[in-house]
Amino acid sequence: MKLLFIIIWVVFAWYVPSEDEFQMSKPARKKMEAALKSVFRSQDLSLSPVITEITGIPADAAPTAYEVKIDDELKGYVLFGKARGRTEKFDYMVIYSADLIIEQVEILEYRSDRGVEITNKRWLAQFKGSDGCGLEYGKDIDAIAGATLSGRALVNSITVTCDKIKMISTFGIPKP
Repeated sequence: MKLLFIIIWVVFAWYVPSEDEFQMSKPARKKMEAALKSVFRSQDLSLSPVITEITGIPADAAPTAYEVKIDDELKGYVLFGKARGRTEKFDYMVIYSADLIIEQVEILEYRSDRGVEITNKRWLAQFKGSDGCGLEYGKDIDAIAGATLSGRALVNSITVTCDKIKMISTFGIPKP
């Protein structure tokens, strides 16, 4: 079973960039900060990089994931990802509660002219309350006109993110 998780981890590491590769523009960083402050209702958040205990995985292949803490108490997690729409990649984040339930999905940066409809807050609100696992576009998450490829890519990518957050939860988070 542990070997299966290691294999899945290696495959999923290809989908989400390492921390060094995940660069954010100033507007994207502002969106991220506003979303975190809104969800956790605090100005005094700290983000700590999450590294799993899976041996044999280089540190730069770890997911772009962070613990969210307030006064050293774990409040949740935030994971960053990239997905490809029709022509361009877009950046998103998923904010999880400490119980691994999605609190918010935010599109941080959408670079294409097509598919921008997935940035609609009402459409993104469909993810809230879910664990993000096994979601199907057009069934669990409503399809959206003009953004079929981007919508499907986001749903699939969040499913990958779900698998990563479960692995982090399963294998634990070592403290530095």
